[in-house]
Formats: sequence, C-alpha cells, structure tokens
Amino acid sequence: VCLAGRTHGSRVGVTLLSAIGMSEFAAEGHEDYVSIARGLAGNLPALSMLRQNLRQILLASPLCDGPGFVRDKYEPVLLDKWRLYCEGRPPSVQAYTSSSQPD
Repeated sequence: VCLAGRTHGSRVGVTLLSAIGMSEFAAEGHEDYVSIARGLAGNLPALSMLRQNLRQILLASPLCDGPGFVRDKYEPVLLDKWRLYCEGRPPSVQAYTSSSQPD
C-alpha cells in the first residue's frame, strides 16, 4: 500500500503499483490509505495470496520485460533521434533552468 502524493517516493510507489497491475493499492489520501490497509489486514486469505504470488506477479509484469521495453519504448526513440539527425537537426541540449528546487 502506498500513499500518492507530491514526493518522489510516493510517485514511484504509484508508478510501480500501476506497472504491476495493482493500482488499487495506491491510496489517494490518508483515509483511503488506512481503509486499504485495514481491508488487507482483515482479509487474511487475500493477504496470504498476495504474499505467495507477489514475486511472480512482478516478474510477469511489463516492469520486468526488458526486451519488450527496449523494443516498444527505447528503440523507437533512438530511431526517431537518428532520423532527426539524418535530416540535419542538431542534437538537443537539455538543461535544468529553474531557480527553485524540484519537488
């Protein structure tokens, strides 16, 4: 169970839960968090099932599909960058310009 919020850790928690198909465990607020946690604590068979199968759920998720990520996400970006370069576009430069610290 994670609590969605503005911090890096809370955003990562929501992202990871979503990636493994378990976004129902991402709480939107404190009351929701307590409700989800109580629901799990009060349903021992469901909690046991999660504990027994969580590793396999993770391994079967897109999060652990390295070849699929490279094929579907990374290679298209590289091909697009290469196309732009071949068309004469110079490489882009990315810089952090804000005077305020990130969240």
